[in-house]
Amino acid sequence: ADAGAEAEAFALAASLRAAGLSCVMIMSGNMGKKMKAANKLGAPFVVIAGSDELARGTVSLRRMADGEQTEIQREQLADHLLRQQGDTAGKGALS
Repeated sequence: ADAGAEAEAFALAASLRAAGLSCVMIMSGNMGKKMKAANKLGAPFVVIAGSDELARGTVSLRRMADGEQTEIQREQLADHLLRQQGDTAGKGALS
């Protein structure tokens, strides 16, 4: 990722943490390796914040249990994950 997208991803992770969500950033490796690492960590969700998504003001949210992936507005992400957290007994998000 370019430096601008990386800085925005760090800010996004900080906002998720400020909302009370657990968040880990995986920066190295290709997307397949990142997904494997997220699965190994037991992350219920992966937030994909690439430069294309960030340019649109969105992120892609993948539910690891079934692979369902949706695009969501960045400003709605924390609220959405907090609602999901109630449904998944307190598990956080991975970015």
